[in-house]
Amino acid sequence: MSDSVAEWRIVFSPHAARVWRKLPPKVRESVSKKIDWLAENMHTIRHEKLTDRDEYSLHASQYRILYEYNTEARVIHVETIGKHDEAYR
Repeated sequence: MSDSVAEWRIVFSPHAARVWRKLPPKVRESVSKKIDWLAENMHTIRHEKLTDRDEYSLHASQYRILYEYNTEARVIHVETIGKHDEAYR
């Protein structure tokens, strides 16, 4: 069985959802593609936790997507989205 977007549920935190709605359409499309890519490749990529944080980071152009995941529940939690200096605050 291969991992696919349909097999992983993507959940946005309230903060990430607010940021998502405010992103320019082209950036939103880029971020969406990257999150879909993440869901499709969950078991083939190496997830490295950020230093002193519980999240992992994914890069989409100049934006960062901070996320956590639960393998048993097959859920990706998008915690925040932002430009490099904003995302890590």
